[in-house]
Amino acid sequence: MEKTIEEVLNALETNQIEKIDYDVLNTKDLDPEEHWPRYFKQKKQRSNILIFKPDNSNDVSTILKLANKLKIQISVLGGHSNVVGSFEGGPEVYLSTENLNAIESVERLTNQITVGAGVYGGDLLKTMEQWGFELGQYPQSLFISTVGGWINTRATGSSSTYYGGIEHAVIGLEAVLATGEIITATPSARTPGGLDLIKLLIGSEGSFAVITSVTLEVHRKLPTSFTSVAFNDYQDAIDAQRQLVHGGFPVGLLRAYNIAETNHITESISKGVPKGDFALLTFSLIAPEESLSALTIEARKKVINVGGTILSDDISDTWFINRYQCETMMKDRNVVNGKMFDTVEVTLPWNHAADCALALEEAFNDKVDQFYTHFSHAYQTGACMYALFFIEEGSDAKAMETWRYCQDTMAAIVKEHNGTLAHHHGVGAERSAHYIQTDVGFIHKQIKEKLDPNNILFCRMLLG
Repeated sequence: MEKTIEEVLNALETNQIEKIDYDVLNTKDLDPEEHWPRYFKQKKQRSNILIFKPDNSNDVSTILKLANKLKIQISVLGGHSNVVGSFEGGPEVYLSTENLNAIESVERLTNQITVGAGVYGGDLLKTMEQWGFELGQYPQSLFISTVGGWINTRATGSSSTYYGGIEHAVIGLEAVLATGEIITATPSARTPGGLDLIKLLIGSEGSFAVITSVTLEVHRKLPTSFTSVAFNDYQDAIDAQRQLVHGGFPVGLLRAYNIAETNHITESISKGVPKGDFALLTFSLIAPEESLSALTIEARKKVINVGGTILSDDISDTWFINRYQCETMMKDRNVVNGKMFDTVEVTLPWNHAADCALALEEAFNDKVDQFYTHFSHAYQTGACMYALFFIEEGSDAKAMETWRYCQDTMAAIVKEHNGTLAHHHGVGAERSAHYIQTDVGFIHKQIKEKLDPNNILFCRMLLG
């Protein structure tokens, strides 16, 4: 067992601290089925890690105070879906939120729920359905990610155009600072004057504090309509997205797919799919029953005027059924030697969105095995675009070389089109070199030094 782990466990005995649940795991024995691919492509050959499993904020405080005393780093571990890196190259000691998994309270009159940071999205969704509420936060990783992870990466979901991202849902929280102090942002309909503690922690990737409990705003269920539309050109599908948002329609889901990804989505649908290539737009409207039908008719007129053809409900139904099937998407396409799959997310202004998407297709179509893009998470000023690339080379080393080329080329093209990298899956190690060069990265480091003077909470996004 590593010296650091022995030191921590001995300190627990010496200080006669009440037992806190923990595991000692060998990273070489971790099941590839339980962790996402980048760990296996870039893993460090370490052996044992210690994972604490606190039950409450007091346990977390005890662990962090001990870490400060021993001057050891700790990394927070949530659902370890590992989009931006979790295990590889990290410290030997982890703090898992898996026991912080209680549904603490549901307030029907005020539309709010308080839960532990370790609650998985799927469990939260079931609770919401039992109470007749709409969660509003529906990331594709819903069943393999936690509420705490959403907050730390400023996550958002497929219906964000209507409900907003996680930053719009959090109205209160409890957390433990790196130095061990327990802090609380009391649930409130709107943050009072002064600094916003909640906003400080959202997107911080565990660098300032360990979030233990969260109060979320939830919604009453409303009727929803779904529409799928075919466009001859991807650019028109993107413009239809913009017009729906600018037209004031109560849009929930809003996704426009390039032709390559459209072909992938529709290949298993037996009826209602037009012949030939087309770009798919699928959207939902959320409204009271008395107005939903009229709004849907007007929205469909809007997209038809842009050149769209309304499709059968089979396509929307298929998307809805398969919307959370991402648990195998990453791992299955990365475990084979020489094969790799990854996704890059960017935010683009409307006046550059289509041009950037086409420039990326031109750059990658001959470089990777398959290249998909789709636009989602739309705003008044722009939208998030996902770029998905499938790499197939002769070896992992060559695949990683191509992957790095894709990342660098993507960053350059996005910058040319006034876009920004990352949107809601965090910064992590992958983009930290860029992040720390920015003004926000500079300020982040200054705050980190004040709140965590011993650098106890390991933060990959500040490594550079």
